[in-house]
Amino acid sequence: MMSKDRVHFYITATISRQIPVCGAFQEAFGRECPKVHDFDEPVKIICRPSQFARFLIYRDQRGGTNGFKCLNASLVAGCEPKWQLDVSGNPAESASVLRC
Repeated sequence: MMSKDRVHFYITATISRQIPVCGAFQEAFGRECPKVHDFDEPVKIICRPSQFARFLIYRDQRGGTNGFKCLNASLVAGCEPKWQLDVSGNPAESASVLRC
């Protein structure tokens, strides 16, 4: 069963320019590393703990520096309710119930 825990971390302009990071990102997440320009906000990445571990290992294997603190990572427990009501994008008269 897939973990419901999630790791949140950030890719900044400095990090996104590092070749080991971009290659590791592609391999761990199956997507191209986000291109962050110097004046843009950091990009928040949300992934499973196993994906994050792979990203760190692949980055190390490619010669990346530790730089863990720069990722500003946090672990978010997967304690999600079975049912939730998301009305944020709907007019009041057409709210829908979503099953997680």
